[in-house]
Amino acid sequence: MRPKLAGIAILAALLIPIPPAASQSGGDLRVSQLDLDLTLDPPAGTLQETVALSVSGKGTAHLVFAIDEGLSVKTSRTSEGTIDHRQAGSELIVDLDPALDGPRTLTFTIGGRPRRGTETEIDRTHAILAPSAVWYPQARHVWATTTLTVRVPPGWTAVAAGVPETPSEPGTFRFTTKRPVRSIAVAAAPGLDTVSGSIVAVPFRLATTAATAPLAATARKLGPAMAWLSGALAPYPFDGFSLVLLPGYSGRVQASGLLIIGASIPLATDADGADLLAGQWFGEALGGDGAWIEAFAAWEACVFARDRSLPLPGDIARLRTGYFRLLSGDVALGSAPATAPAEVLRGKGSAAPDMVRLVAGDRATFDAIRELFAAPPGPPRSLVDVKATIEKHAQRLLDRTFEDWFSRTGAPEFESELRSHPAADGGFRADVTVTQKRGTYALPLDIIIYGAGFERRETIEVAQPSSNVFYILPFAPKRVELDPLNRIFRRK
Repeated sequence: MRPKLAGIAILAALLIPIPPAASQSGGDLRVSQLDLDLTLDPPAGTLQETVALSVSGKGTAHLVFAIDEGLSVKTSRTSEGTIDHRQAGSELIVDLDPALDGPRTLTFTIGGRPRRGTETEIDRTHAILAPSAVWYPQARHVWATTTLTVRVPPGWTAVAAGVPETPSEPGTFRFTTKRPVRSIAVAAAPGLDTVSGSIVAVPFRLATTAATAPLAATARKLGPAMAWLSGALAPYPFDGFSLVLLPGYSGRVQASGLLIIGASIPLATDADGADLLAGQWFGEALGGDGAWIEAFAAWEACVFARDRSLPLPGDIARLRTGYFRLLSGDVALGSAPATAPAEVLRGKGSAAPDMVRLVAGDRATFDAIRELFAAPPGPPRSLVDVKATIEKHAQRLLDRTFEDWFSRTGAPEFESELRSHPAADGGFRADVTVTQKRGTYALPLDIIIYGAGFERRETIEVAQPSSNVFYILPFAPKRVELDPLNRIFRRK
């Protein structure tokens, strides 16, 4: 009888679903130090690197790291025991013997051409390595100090986060972070000049190919936002902030302590500075498990603008307008990949948390954000985590609101109709019908009913395809205006 039972047990074990590979690499695994020695070959569009990861865990023998599909992991070794690795698509699968029981160093040699279609570019004009391209092995929970050596062709300069060391030889640049980081990026180009200063006591480096880097002017535009974000969310979390301006580059690469953008990004107001800095908190200090975290970064820059009575950051205003002109590429924010259009991630994304705030309330929303930042850095938060934290402070469920703004595409469009007639007890009755033309959203909608020299302001809750309300007014209503303060992200 026992052999039969054993066979049944084995069969049952085989039928139990195996957790996704990404979850197997999380759990008890921690990465506390990364040492990277990177060589870029711009003419060939390739890279070669040696990456050493200081990891720790308890009883973990099977690890799964993310890695760019265009890169090949050539060798692996471990400071203790044996290691075996294999690649499967975008996964680097590692088996250790014995299992982790404390700290250990894993070292990989990697080479190849990062796949196209990401923010990463390596060519004769510049080289940009973005975290979204997974150009080094990445685990779910990384909060690590780093040492990065970048080797580039003669005449090129490399920039990364951390404290730069004096080049030991031409074409070699070394950076060390004393404070832990969540992600690493690199920018390199011929003729790239760097200048150093500070922003509210935070070390600041500006890199550009322009003959004269506008360090002082740029620092002035970033200063108010640096002070405000450090007070509203948490102190600036990294050793310093480096901004790389690359002429002709249309992307936007965010990493811990580093931002790479095109040289044409405007800094017309302090709100534009907040737009450049907010990602250092949302996405870096507070990690998200998807590209939706960019929406919160863009939103926080808009919160700064509203707090200072400034116009929206110029790039966000442009992307909001561009969202309504998209012919393709619209995806739900909650499941959007890093390659989704900026019009989605930062255009609509900058408004989506504000639509949640309209329902949850100011105090609940901002108390929830402060709670999220009060926790020590840990694994990337899920959108479900963020929702639950806001719900706790709002003391209400927000399923419908998050469904409307993070789980579906599009934006609302409203149409109104006003009918009036004399009321039986005097005055006038105004019947207002609000129709939703592009799907049904649930949110508060401000309206103004105008008469000859008079007006009546009201807020109605819309949640159906058509909402009907009426008011008894002391004046003859002539027209109705919806959302007069433009608080709702909608098609006009």
